[in-house]
Amino acid sequence: MMHDHARWFFKKVDCYLLADFDLIDVFFKFIDRTTYSRVIVYDLKELGGWENFKYFSKLCRSYNLEFSILKQDIHSDVAVEPDYLLNVI
Repeated sequence: MMHDHARWFFKKVDCYLLADFDLIDVFFKFIDRTTYSRVIVYDLKELGGWENFKYFSKLCRSYNLEFSILKQDIHSDVAVEPDYLLNVI
């Protein structure tokens, strides 16, 4: 749904599952950073702790990438539509 919604507004959204946080530096090295401007993490817990968060934010700055962290349970009682989610981001 997010892909379709983004296309409607002539934007592009790619979703990647990164199973090992230690590979994030390698991932950033190989993406086209002229295409990507923001990294979205679904939940802060995905980063695995404060030290990983500090490393992640420093890494994003070094690659000139913004980041957002969405809290998994913020809207647990209501459905979140993709257009609302993209507008928040």
